[in-house]
Amino acid sequence: MQDPQGAFLSLWQPGRHFGAAVVNGPGALSWNDLLTPDVEASTAFYRELFGWEIAEIPGAGGQYSSIANGGNKNGGLMAMPPGAHPAWNLYFGVEDTEGAIARAGELGGHVVMGPMAVPGGRFAIIRDPQNAVFSVLDGQFDP
Repeated sequence: MQDPQGAFLSLWQPGRHFGAAVVNGPGALSWNDLLTPDVEASTAFYRELFGWEIAEIPGAGGQYSSIANGGNKNGGLMAMPPGAHPAWNLYFGVEDTEGAIARAGELGGHVVMGPMAVPGGRFAIIRDPQNAVFSVLDGQFDP
């Protein structure tokens, strides 16, 4: 589906398979960021749809909010930069961001941005050979 601000997402209802058993570590999905043209409208939409706790990060100057589900942080929400499109960006945990960048290059990918330091570690945005964009993240992972 597409949210009201234009970001695409998929919904899934668990059956016998309940979902990811491993998250927030090397080799696993570890964070999700929403880039949106309207932070306030997106916050209201996702709070209503999923019951997420969305709160501005202290010291971020209103530029970044965290997303928590059941008290566990699993993502963030920010205004999209100029020239970007509304989108979800997925972060995969790695032991070492520079090592992941090097390996991605060997496999035909390239760095879009980074590496960049964040409070919990470092990340980089990578484009794979088929033009899919994702991020890698090292450092501290929430449970």
